[in-house]
Amino acid sequence: MTNKGVDAYRPPEITFGFPACEKSDIFSISCVVTELASRQPLFPSYVNNAGPFTLYEKAYLFDTLIHPIPSALVTRLRSKYPGWFDAYGFITLDESISSYVKLFSERHATTFQVSVLRVRVAAIHRSVSQDAVDNDEEIREVLEDALRLDCSERVSLTEIEAYPFFRKRI
Repeated sequence: MTNKGVDAYRPPEITFGFPACEKSDIFSISCVVTELASRQPLFPSYVNNAGPFTLYEKAYLFDTLIHPIPSALVTRLRSKYPGWFDAYGFITLDESISSYVKLFSERHATTFQVSVLRVRVAAIHRSVSQDAVDNDEEIREVLEDALRLDCSERVSLTEIEAYPFFRKRI
């Protein structure tokens, strides 16, 4: 995987200029699955048509919409981007994060929460209620493990086949 492609589907390791891993595509595919389920992207590509998010804004979105950024990634990011994190490893909020990004994050992070995974999921078909989708623990389990920010913790393609969601459907 290269640094090309749609920003909304780009995994953290590629976004921040680190080498891709064998599980990078799992993150991207999971963003697409989330978009199909919710009928909106997990991450919009642009801020009010003004261009791509800054890397700092993307870090903020990863942190607020999916998982808190894991300590191993915080360490790597601190050396490359000093000032992004406080002494405890929390992302610092400053004026360089646009109000659009903050508003987008607040709306989406409070809509749907599954342990640390926070995504807005709507009904896949109009005939399926939002409650039915919200209660689908099997797909949430897959997305939670597939959207891990640390590539080494992300589920692999061979592991994903073992999840109940796929075993019932394959």
